Amino acid sequence: MVPHRQRLCAYQCSNVHTLTLQVDQPNRNGATPLWVACQGGYAGCTAMLLASGARVDAPMRNGGTPLLVAVFANQPACVRQLLAAVRAAPGLVPMPRAYACPAI
Repeated sequence: MVPHRQRLCAYQCSNVHTLTLQVDQPNRNGATPLWVACQGGYAGCTAMLLASGARVDAPMRNGGTPLLVAVFANQPACVRQLLAAVRAAPGLVPMPRAYACPAI
């Protein structure tokens, strides 16, 4: 991971608690902070966002979920965290939305 990106992610994740940011607020592309963290492989941010209540199944505009992007980006630590969050939330199944993603 690029050091300046790691510092930026740590700063952004620390602000989740200090500034009470909306953990599911999408950016202009429709990506949530969890989606971005999973895409970049920021396992620490992923853990903090999940602990802060981020939705595991929140899709981007194209329908892609954080789990889908973590798998495609080959980020096993993020995939493990997301799957653990899914197991901890009965009835939550993010994969049907991932399969329905038109980008696949």
